[in-house]
Amino acid sequence: MSIQRCYAVILFTDLCSSTSLCEKIDAEFYAEIIAQIRKIAEHAIGRNKGLLNQFHGDGILAAFGFPKPAEDAIHNATTAALELHREVRNAQRHYKLPKNFQLKMHSGIDAGYIVADTGDRIQGQYKFAGNALNTAARLSDLAEQDEIIVSVDTLRHELPFFVTERLNNVKLKGKQKCISVYKIKGSSKIKNRFQAREHMGLTPFMGRPKELRRLADALLSSKNGRLNHINIIGDAGLGKSRLVKHFLSLNHCSNCNIYQTFCVENRPFFSIYQLLSDIFSIEAGTPAKDIRHNTVAKLKQLNLNSAAACKQLVKMHSLDFESDMENRDLRCFITKHLASILGVLAEEKPIIVLIDDCHLGDRQLFQNLALLFQQLQKSRILIITCNRPGIKSKLPSMGETLLLSPLKAAKGKNLIHRLLPQNCSEKTTH
Repeated sequence: MSIQRCYAVILFTDLCSSTSLCEKIDAEFYAEIIAQIRKIAEHAIGRNKGLLNQFHGDGILAAFGFPKPAEDAIHNATTAALELHREVRNAQRHYKLPKNFQLKMHSGIDAGYIVADTGDRIQGQYKFAGNALNTAARLSDLAEQDEIIVSVDTLRHELPFFVTERLNNVKLKGKQKCISVYKIKGSSKIKNRFQAREHMGLTPFMGRPKELRRLADALLSSKNGRLNHINIIGDAGLGKSRLVKHFLSLNHCSNCNIYQTFCVENRPFFSIYQLLSDIFSIEAGTPAKDIRHNTVAKLKQLNLNSAAACKQLVKMHSLDFESDMENRDLRCFITKHLASILGVLAEEKPIIVLIDDCHLGDRQLFQNLALLFQQLQKSRILIITCNRPGIKSKLPSMGETLLLSPLKAAKGKNLIHRLLPQNCSEKTTH
């Protein structure tokens, strides 16, 4: 490749007290532990769309949003670090380590413009240069056992997704200026970007009367016993999710069960998984016994007592579930049972299902949706999908497409005035 300048997120991570550990155990045993950590890193970084560029002893360098830019690179890098730390901690039970020693990592993350060139055996697949690399490495050095530290400027727009502790005026080795950083304590309960924006404060809703009427008409048709599907298409930032959020807050949705899910790139079954988790009241971290109890109780309540369905629905929450979903028959089995569950629930009360970020879906997702539509044609269900232009022909539809256009100039100007401080003077540019 030719030398290129690009924006990327850099993750540096190291094994804590590795020198001390190496002194106390056999070289072969140490090599076995390092090999396992590398395997864990490959999985955590790859799963979150990162590039594992270099291993250096017990240290790891990874890049996110490279070589292909990605909107969620910062979120993915932080999530990968959390997964890596957790899996390394869990790996300790497989080894008999010296007294008082624990397998833990320490990590640093920073984002910025870097220069990338073809690498070699020493420097990794790519050679990187830039301030983000240096800062991420210094943040990793600053981090104590099991700590993940991210610069404030890097995490700013992803902050709602994580539980954090802020530290101000932090001095990094070799840096003249102090910076502010976050210690990452874990993931928050925020599930998607719309919830994150809602947490930070939504913009006032304005306009879209025609779109709201079309959604209301589709819901009325669904209440009368017919599946409806509205596919909302619009560029990033036009307010697709905001439109649906406002619609769901209106009175004619108050007597409906509402389920909201979203798509994740390279995880085609995630939206189905999240939908079933909401139906069965299962949150991340729920103990296995409670998962089984909730699943059995809900199926019994719905008179859907299938041992096979219960087994697979419980298994959905296991670590190897997504690899199992490569089996087409199993995907169809789960989706058909989801259709049965939604069908029974819709007899009790009309249902609205929102599937956001469908542009991140793939062929498997669309096959699942087509199967759902086929099974639920006479159910009191409205399915709303939100996505960006480009996948209209791939997404199965039982209804109509709603193309979202930018707000007209007058409404846009009014919205801007409502967002700005009241004492802010108006400036007009031409």
